[in-house]
Amino acid sequence: MYFIVIFLQVTVNLFSKYNIENIAITESGKKVVNINKKNLLAPYYKLPRVSSVKIFVNFKNKRYSGKKNIKRKLNGSFFIRKINDKLFLFQKLELNDYVLGVLNSEIEDIDKIPLEALKAFYLIIKNYSLTHLKRHKKIGADFCDIAHCQLYYISKKHNSCKHGNSRSEYRNSPLRHERGLFHKKIYYHNTLAITPYSSSCGKYTCDSETIWNKAYPYLKGKKLNSVLDKWQYKLSKKDLIRIVGKNAINKLILKNGCVKNGENFRRKINQNLGWNKIKSNVFTIKEFKTYYLIKGSGFGHNVGFCIKEAILLANQRMNYKEIIKYFFKNVEIR
Repeated sequence: MYFIVIFLQVTVNLFSKYNIENIAITESGKKVVNINKKNLLAPYYKLPRVSSVKIFVNFKNKRYSGKKNIKRKLNGSFFIRKINDKLFLFQKLELNDYVLGVLNSEIEDIDKIPLEALKAFYLIIKNYSLTHLKRHKKIGADFCDIAHCQLYYISKKHNSCKHGNSRSEYRNSPLRHERGLFHKKIYYHNTLAITPYSSSCGKYTCDSETIWNKAYPYLKGKKLNSVLDKWQYKLSKKDLIRIVGKNAINKLILKNGCVKNGENFRRKINQNLGWNKIKSNVFTIKEFKTYYLIKGSGFGHNVGFCIKEAILLANQRMNYKEIIKYFFKNVEIR
């Protein structure tokens, strides 16, 4: 009897927030590839297989050095596409490698985080990834490497992508002794659960229907035992009218601590006045003569899993299954 083992691979668009003019790749200090928009004639170019490379984007000198150059040390399989006279750099890697890369990117000082919180967050990222494949289908990628999808880069300390070794995804990870975890997922009635997450949720988590007008029975809001990341912001009445209209405040309804349709409101404000002015969907508004004072807590959309709160729960000796079920109603981990 023969068994075929298939590893799910994902494709990530690297340096996605930049308008790429040129790409240089070096291995052990030696140039492997030097491509710009003019000399890449074919629409697709697969890079030579390498074990450890440094990638430079939009470099301004031939030595590939200096603070102005964008560079990142990565491992894996890479290819370049030219689409509508624009360069795109992609990395193809196994799902577990990608999930661990996101885990390392989203959490600072990962060695200081309780293990049970890391285990919970690993499964949250995995489920989110599996339920959001092909987000950038038009350019041939599953994910970008910024917050639009999930933050993704490989740190030097926990370099989890060693090309050619299917077991290397946990070699240097804090989860390296938790191999059984890599086979588990989160389900709701035999269907993969969608698992959004925020940096912190402040005083409340929110129903998905309240924030996104999409109802999921396991994405129900609740009042939390802690209040993290308090913030406030002064929004002038002139800016409010210019960006979202005169009656926008009247359309915001507070429901179980969360602002109904607040996501659209805060995104418009942040896009025009700077990201993270309004940090979450848990806030109140008080009117003054020339401005509104917005006070809130949390950092993110407030739906589903909350990273900082999960760390607090792990410190209270909850295991990873209990932590996940704290945020997601009636789910199973198997």
